Amino acid sequence: MNVLLFGATGMVGQGVMHECLLDPEVQMVRAVGRTATGVQHTKLNEIVHQDLWHYEAISPRLSGFDACFFCLGVSSVGMTEAAYRPTTYNLALGTANTLLKLNQGMTFLYVSGAGTNAASRTMWARVKGETENAVTNIKNPLAQVSKNNYNIILIYEKAALSSRLAYNWRDKYIDSFNQPGIQPTTVWVQPRGQLDFSASYDLAKNLTITVDATNALGNVVNYPAPLALDLCNGTNVFIILQPPSGSIFQIGSNSISCAAVDSSSTKACE
Repeated sequence: MNVLLFGATGMVGQGVMHECLLDPEVQMVRAVGRTATGVQHTKLNEIVHQDLWHYEAISPRLSGFDACFFCLGVSSVGMTEAAYRPTTYNLALGTANTLLKLNQGMTFLYVSGAGTNAASRTMWARVKGETENAVTNIKNPLAQVSKNNYNIILIYEKAALSSRLAYNWRDKYIDSFNQPGIQPTTVWVQPRGQLDFSASYDLAKNLTITVDATNALGNVVNYPAPLALDLCNGTNVFIILQPPSGSIFQIGSNSISCAAVDSSSTKACE
């Protein structure tokens, strides 16, 4: 399991980080914050990022995670609701929306507080309660489910001959979440159509010939990305595959191009 952690320098965040680093099921913890934690651990790597309202510059490093602990928060003492709400409600909701788009199927854990309630008369409890509700209501797609599907079936029967032609089209969908490897990622299957054909002919009372052609337009193929490492500095490199995993491959021989790009933008192709 790969874990993202926001607020690792705070009291709650430190405890979460400690437990994650001790858990044998957690392979990697990536802490995101304005300051470094100062902790050294083989499982831990950090992103020091000052602008937590915008993640565009670091978005490639925020994908491939199974869970996120959002432990950021400020004290409401001496603050008005107008000042407290953006750093509590807006920041948590914006971060959740960004991460769930980058990591379909991620579990986003918003660390709130005791006594929170969206109907509370106490300002901080009401804002945190509203934040809990908003994060809970974020829609996250399910694996193997397309938003749109269409089917057309043609059937012809005459005497001893019977035939069936079926075409199915489905919108893009998630095949699987966060595949393991150096660059764990959610596997998307692009929009595709499938054409199936079958025909049968009765030669005699107890003798029938049947011909079937399944998925005559090709098939979706998912494959793992190769591993690559920069031998000069030991860092991972970015892998580009064409056609990508989840594409439709036609019947017969198909080839895949692979390019590796290191941190200096040096590119090697295969």
